[in-house]
Amino acid sequence: IDRLWNGVPFQAFSLTGRLEDSAAEHIAIVDALLARDGVRAAAAMRDHIAKGATAALASLDAMADPP
Repeated sequence: IDRLWNGVPFQAFSLTGRLEDSAAEHIAIVDALLARDGVRAAAAMRDHIAKGATAALASLDAMADPP
């Protein structure tokens, strides 16, 4: 996580418009952990990381090519 947060400008995460979706994904991860469902927690975490990465990359592309 430290490497992720330190390797990408914070704007790529904070400006992606994913706040509500990200919060819901976090809840799903915690719910799976509380249910002791490792398979579901791992799948939810992978999905969250993939969606965040896609949004962060799109944000970085937009920052590199301003209108």
